[in-house]
Amino acid sequence: MVPSTSRSLHARSSTSIRRAGFRTFIRRHSRSVHAQCLFKAFSNPSDSSNDDGEGDDKYSGPKATLDATTTWVMRTKMKDDESANTTRVVFDCDEGYEPPQGVVRTVDDGTELGRWLLCEDPDAKSENPLDGGGLWIFGLFDEPLYPFLVFTYVDDAGVELRAKVPHGRGKRRGTVLDGGFLTRKVTANVNADQFGMSRVDVVVRREGVGEVHLKPVDRY
Repeated sequence: MVPSTSRSLHARSSTSIRRAGFRTFIRRHSRSVHAQCLFKAFSNPSDSSNDDGEGDDKYSGPKATLDATTTWVMRTKMKDDESANTTRVVFDCDEGYEPPQGVVRTVDDGTELGRWLLCEDPDAKSENPLDGGGLWIFGLFDEPLYPFLVFTYVDDAGVELRAKVPHGRGKRRGTVLDGGFLTRKVTANVNADQFGMSRVDVVVRREGVGEVHLKPVDRY
């Protein structure tokens, strides 16, 4: 009869071997068909829903980029408003930064709306990267995949809004941005010290207030 301690050590050893085997498999098959399928599923969320009428394989227009060379049409619609606002913007990129980031500017007058950033899901509470929509297996892709583009701006009513848009890449279409959501901060006024002599506003949650859609101007 095998002692319980030996069985426990054997189980832990087997688990370690299985984990090591998985890491080896990922490294050896980073260019395989499996990797390509994962790339399509996680990095191109808009191949079937970006309403340009065709997938990446059939697209033959200019490749979209997150820099001053591509003009995007930003269409926003608030929950309490039946009308939609349309603005042409560019995503100026700050060179040399990782993750990619920069400034969102309007094309008509060059107004700076705010700063943009590629990132994982900012609302994900789990430390597991797969729970946030990202696929973070090092060595699987040539460059990191950031599943979201996020930027904040102040609307005409003076309210700071945050746009969170699914982000992906296509070999032919380049940067792909899907439909996203607009949220605003909901704050609560709480005591800043144990004696209640001062108070401060803290963000307790984010509230959905509308939708945002981004598409290159040549596909609008």
